[in-house]
Amino acid sequence: MSNADAAQDLALLAAMIEQLDTFLSRREVTRRLLVNVGGRRMPATMSLGILLNVVDRLQRLQPTLAAEQQARLHHLLQQFDAWRRLRSVDYVAAVRREMAGHLASWSWYLDNLARGEEAALEDYPREVWIRTRLQQLVAEAESLGVDVQAEVARLATLDRKLRSLVEPCPGAEQQLEAQEVGTSDAWWLHVRPRRSLSD
Repeated sequence: MSNADAAQDLALLAAMIEQLDTFLSRREVTRRLLVNVGGRRMPATMSLGILLNVVDRLQRLQPTLAAEQQARLHHLLQQFDAWRRLRSVDYVAAVRREMAGHLASWSWYLDNLARGEEAALEDYPREVWIRTRLQQLVAEAESLGVDVQAEVARLATLDRKLRSLVEPCPGAEQQLEAQEVGTSDAWWLHVRPRRSLSD
């Protein structure tokens, strides 16, 4: 990631944290934003999953950031942690809402994949981000001491279904996402739908 990319991520993180109180108060799942990046206002979408993804990306890249970028990231993470503590009940509810939405979306996609629908077969590299986002949300909930056994059990059931529908695919396009979000051990990023599903 270049310094310019890091600056854009920092601007996005700052905008999302600025809106977090309103986001939680209105019980939103997503929120449209305008992010000021180098004097330009760019449209963006906010969700807790997106926020966590940006935090993860910046934390992994922190040693390579410029000193002023590291200082800004430290300040933003302190703000984020403060909001998580101050609005803990609403924050946990928001994590659960987004998790429930992604579980429903992922289940729906896997049903289409199991039927061998052409769009589902072709869209796996574009849809697999949902599974990655679920992993991030589960990790966040567990880090907060939230009981997500029911959600984890449902995800495990969906994983068993997914494993029955895919085959290994070294070098698959979705492996690029593994490098992006730091989940190179995520098996779902290294598979593709079985060719026999389209027969």
